[in-house]
Amino acid sequence: MNSEEIAMLCANMSLTEKDGPVQRLHTDLRTVGIQRMALCLVGKVITNKMVNREAFLGLIGRIWQVEEGLEVEVVRHNIFTFHFHSIGDRRHVLEDGTWTFDGALIVLAEPAGKGAIEDLRFDCSKFGVQTHCVPLVCMTKEIGRFLGGMVREVVEVDVGKSRECSGKFLRVRMRIDVNIPLRWCLRVDVMRDGEETVMVLPYECLPNHCFRCGRIGHSTQNCPNPTLRMEAGGGEDLPFGASLRAFGPEKLVGQKGRRGNNFNRNSSVRYAQEKTVERKCGDATVTSVGRGEHGVFGY
Repeated sequence: MNSEEIAMLCANMSLTEKDGPVQRLHTDLRTVGIQRMALCLVGKVITNKMVNREAFLGLIGRIWQVEEGLEVEVVRHNIFTFHFHSIGDRRHVLEDGTWTFDGALIVLAEPAGKGAIEDLRFDCSKFGVQTHCVPLVCMTKEIGRFLGGMVREVVEVDVGKSRECSGKFLRVRMRIDVNIPLRWCLRVDVMRDGEETVMVLPYECLPNHCFRCGRIGHSTQNCPNPTLRMEAGGGEDLPFGASLRAFGPEKLVGQKGRRGNNFNRNSSVRYAQEKTVERKCGDATVTSVGRGEHGVFGY
């Protein structure tokens, strides 16, 4: 009997006095449990396929570069708990990036209260989003935050030495709702004169997604929307195609240590490209982004 069957059984049970009185947990025992939960994260791999658990359990600690130990437990279908041995490792994994496994997004959640996993919502993940075709008048931190807010909650706007935006595009880190289609453009009346400017949104380290409906978690061939499947013909330009995938992020050259958010240092430091690493585990080939010693966004 798996955990889902046990949960359903408990939900359908009728408790009576014969099952014993309600007992209150001792404060010291609860305190120990809260301290352990403070080192815990719960994650879900967003895919319509069953994850190769053997490969996942064997590789996730190395992908994350955990320094002081990690215990991983399977909860149910593509949901896992991660028990870290240090708060630093937990903070690094939670804050430093968008994580993928075999091309599928890993969404992490922090347990709260008594830590009921069934109450967690795996609906948001942090992404680095570039905004292209931006007029020069819009290359400011405040406008970058405004434009990012048109998509979702902004975490940080990339700036250079001048503390303003520079370069070919705006770059914003934000939390994206993984349950809705990706936004591929912004339509803005910059000068309030009725003339529309269309700005394109490529996503950094974008996981597997559907080129037809724009949702993360299934491939184009397995799109659950039958209307979109019938409309698709051979060789057509799909609305959420490869142009949604941005190059980057890149890693800082010469900076030691894996920790730290280097988001705002990319305008003044030389970079080296990320490496994609393929590992064999059983019959599966697992592809992950190599972080090495350096990392921007922690990808």
